[in-house]
Amino acid sequence: MRAFRRERRREPAAVVHVRPTVWSRFLDHVMACPDCRGGERCEYGDRLHRAVRAALDTSAS
Repeated sequence: MRAFRRERRREPAAVVHVRPTVWSRFLDHVMACPDCRGGERCEYGDRLHRAVRAALDTSAS
């Protein structure tokens, strides 16, 4: 019966390159940084957090 079955081949999905947002960069950093994961933000994590807050403030206005 296999001779009669048509195999469907899927087209490969298009690759979409998305620039990382400030929020995604902050989350990626927090997941990798032991200080930020423990609740004490490092200097870089603090800068990213301030950038997230600034982006939220500008989008809300």
